Amino acid sequence: MSIYKNDVQIGLCIKDAVTILVGDNYNLTLDCDANIELLISFILILDNMNSRNRGNIFTIDSGIIFKEFRKFNSDWKPK
Repeated sequence: MSIYKNDVQIGLCIKDAVTILVGDNYNLTLDCDANIELLISFILILDNMNSRNRGNIFTIDSGIIFKEFRKFNSDWKPK
């Protein structure tokens, strides 16, 4: 999932497709001046809204949780 602020990409969030134990795993890459706490809060809120409260030890997510509104810019690099 691409993260934008004022039409400028400032980050990238990738949810792991395979999870071991309880919870989902995310990789978050952000610009150095991004508000990390705020973005983590947003991601946790979205994850909680879309979570199925699974009690499984091993989970495979075959689909994406969040539909992107804007396509990821493959040339983007964090500053």
